[in-house]
Amino acid sequence: MTRADGGNAPVPATSLVGRRAARTAVRRALEQTSFVTLTGPGGIGKSRLAIAVAEDVLPKYPDGVWFIDLSELPVDVKIEDYVLDAIAGPDHSQRRSEGRLISYLRSLRALLIFDNCESQLGPAIKLITRILSSGRDIHVLATSREAFDSVRERVIPVQPLGVPDADAMVDPYHVAQFDSVKPCWIVLRRFAPAFASTRTTGAWWPPYALDWRAIRSPSSSLRRGFVHSRSERSRRALPTGSRSRPKTSPCPFGTSLSGP
Repeated sequence: MTRADGGNAPVPATSLVGRRAARTAVRRALEQTSFVTLTGPGGIGKSRLAIAVAEDVLPKYPDGVWFIDLSELPVDVKIEDYVLDAIAGPDHSQRRSEGRLISYLRSLRALLIFDNCESQLGPAIKLITRILSSGRDIHVLATSREAFDSVRERVIPVQPLGVPDADAMVDPYHVAQFDSVKPCWIVLRRFAPAFASTRTTGAWWPPYALDWRAIRSPSSSLRRGFVHSRSERSRRALPTGSRSRPKTSPCPFGTSLSGP
C-alpha cells in the first residue's frame, strides 16, 4: 500500500522508546554509505528501529521509503518479483523480473528497507548488490540476525535496552528512566494514575506483580518471597477494585502490571 508521503513503510502506532543513540547512528550511516544492516537476535527491535529511521529520513527520499519483509516471501515467488510488486505493483511483462526491477529503480531516489533478511541471506545480498550497482540514488537499510559480510555493508549491531542495576533499585523514578522499563512505566501511569504520586503516598515501589531483584536472585525461595511481598503491597495500595485478587494486564517487556 502506497503512503501519501511516498513509499509503503509502516506508520508506527506508538512512539519509539529509547534508541536515541542508535537512531542517530543509523541516520548518519545512511548519509555516509548506501548499504546499512541492523543486526541482532530476534525480538530485540531491529524492525522497529528501522521503521523509526524511515520516518526520520523520509524527506531525503522524494521517491519514497519502501519496506520489504522477506519473511513473508512466498516459496513459489522469486525475490525479484516480490520486491518489484512491493515497489511498483504487479508487472506481467515477459522481461526478466530482475531486469524490470533494476530498470524501474534506476531513475529513483529512494530508500529500500529489507526486513528479516536472515531467511533469504543469499538471494537478498545478490539482489541488493545488483540494485546498488545499478542505481546511484538508491540506499538500502536491511535488518537481519546476521550480517551479509559484504564489502559495501555498514553493520550496526542493535543492543538490548538498558536495565537498572539490582543494587541501585531503591527509587522507582530512577528505575523508570531506563529504556527497558519506560514502556511498563508509561502503561502504569496510563492505567493506574494513582501511582504517579507514589512518593507522597509512601508506596515506594510501583505495583509490579514481580520484582527485578527477585528475578535476579539465585534463590528460588527469595524469588517467591519477593513476588508474594510485592503482590501483597500492590493489593493494599490499589485505590479501587477487588482486593482479593489483583487484576493484571500485559506489560510491554514481559512482566505484568497490577491495575484497578
